[in-house]
Amino acid sequence: MTSKERMMTAFHRQIPDHVPVCPDISVMVPSKLTGKPFYELFLDGREHNGWTSATYSEAYVEAVKYFGMDGWYIEEKFMDEVQEFWMEWALAYLRANVAAKPDEIMLGGSSASLSVSSPNLFRKYELPFIKQASKICKEAGVISHLHICGRSWKLVQIVAEETDVDVMEPMEEPPGGDVDLAEAKRRVGNKLCIKGRWRRPMGDISDQ
Repeated sequence: MTSKERMMTAFHRQIPDHVPVCPDISVMVPSKLTGKPFYELFLDGREHNGWTSATYSEAYVEAVKYFGMDGWYIEEKFMDEVQEFWMEWALAYLRANVAAKPDEIMLGGSSASLSVSSPNLFRKYELPFIKQASKICKEAGVISHLHICGRSWKLVQIVAEETDVDVMEPMEEPPGGDVDLAEAKRRVGNKLCIKGRWRRPMGDISDQ
């Protein structure tokens, strides 16, 4: 059996050729195998893939190979097929909602946050839907409202320049995000309604 066949057999509660071995080796094991300090793997100056760096991702794959662990990776072609199927469904669902004549449509997008993704992934998997969805809303006279939390300043600019989105939130400031609300207002305030996040000081507010 291949690693994928072995794990899928176990997932279906059937008997594989042997027990799959796929422990969580986290960050420490791959880092140890490279002989490099932790910070060098993460602060590598390359684009990050989700919560980690490209260098660490490569080190993790090498560690899996080194220990002969079971696992598999989703091929880009398959992800493209999933995206195509999802896009067809999502746009049909959106049109059904627009037909009900709501005041606004909320477009969720936490998975697009640069705290867990990258501008390239955003352009490939998120932006095509946001562009079409916001256009459908605009043509129907419905407000489109986009949520992308965490680090989002680069995405705010892309959304303002390349889509018909009307409202964007939460425009998180550091440390959770990377948006300067004054700068956002100056740069894209003529295109987007900026629904900024108020970050209160830590402490007891029971008497306020």
